[in-house]
Amino acid sequence: MAPPLVPAPDFGNYSIQNGIRVAMLSAKRPAVDPPTDPNAKRAASIQGAFCPSEDTDMADAGPAAPITVAPSPSHVPPPPPPPPVGSIGIMDVGQGNCNLIFDNANPPEPIAYYDVGFPIFFYKSGAPANLVALGPILQNQTNNLEVILSHWDYDHWINGRRAGLQNLVWNYPKQLMGPVAINFLGTIAVRRRVTFPITHPWWGGARLVKCSPAGMPLASWINNSGLALMVDILLPVNDPNWHSVFLTADANHNTAPLLPFGCTGITAVHHGSGAHGAAQNLVPPANLGAAGPGRIAYSYGVSPNNGSHPYHFPVQASVTAYRNAGWGAFAGGAGPVLNAELACAETPLNYHQNMPQPPRGNIRMGDNTQLNNAHYGNTAFYNYRPMI
Repeated sequence: MAPPLVPAPDFGNYSIQNGIRVAMLSAKRPAVDPPTDPNAKRAASIQGAFCPSEDTDMADAGPAAPITVAPSPSHVPPPPPPPPVGSIGIMDVGQGNCNLIFDNANPPEPIAYYDVGFPIFFYKSGAPANLVALGPILQNQTNNLEVILSHWDYDHWINGRRAGLQNLVWNYPKQLMGPVAINFLGTIAVRRRVTFPITHPWWGGARLVKCSPAGMPLASWINNSGLALMVDILLPVNDPNWHSVFLTADANHNTAPLLPFGCTGITAVHHGSGAHGAAQNLVPPANLGAAGPGRIAYSYGVSPNNGSHPYHFPVQASVTAYRNAGWGAFAGGAGPVLNAELACAETPLNYHQNMPQPPRGNIRMGDNTQLNNAHYGNTAFYNYRPMI
């Protein structure tokens, strides 16, 4: 049974429903003849006591008549306010996962990491040279950057230890942890630890949910019992209607208790794996028509020495499943659409284990306004390839 959809946000005189703005027009009701039945008169007098202004306005409205609304620009509501999140970075870290959430300011500011991964030691050669040399963004300008950890797999948190991110607030799921993860958690001050589930009032436009692996094999529980993130965003960027990006790290879509409305962007589950149904039961992309298919980004590693892919990610069958579902390609189409399917490690996706083809690098879904050079120009997370 599919999880329920997240209710559409309401903005008063317009609302967002599946990524489409709907006008909420209103008009006064026409006056009606006064009732003659005594009980009806009493009911009318009670209604008048609670709604005197409406009755007063309608007292001389005349006989009932159908309401017509002439087409006029004045009846078209303004576009919704921009969502608090302007873009989402899918960071090139090699065989690992790291996403960075940016606000809608100009220039944009990072507000939260979703995972801070880096390759396990025997795949470290696949990490980009600039990440090794420069490191990630350590803090934002308002000193409130946080980490949301999807789950306790090594390649999703270890850059927190390498780069010294223990001074950030860490939001993480309660899971079984190995000794290395337990040791690392002990280096984070207790006051900076937040175990989910909690309410997150510190930045709007996103919903954090706890996944459930009920009914799945025990080997899949760590991946599918973590935290998934649904983020409201303008994607495509030239569409004023809100859509959403669904970040699940290694968790299958159907393990989330809620699914997003109007989803236009995802990251490939478990780096493009096909294990335990990773590329099945996918949330459907919103229908964007000529604006293209749903956007999908892949994060995996490639050896610079021989082109081998750790764990053989992405799996060809999984890539095909995403495309057939409308992610990266029009469902039933001939192949991927330019900039709707990107991988951090190479372009295009290459599951034949050949040498990677440039370009590689960070990807950014949504607004691609350049970051502040003075504060972030000396980090590996300053430049991006746009996915708009």
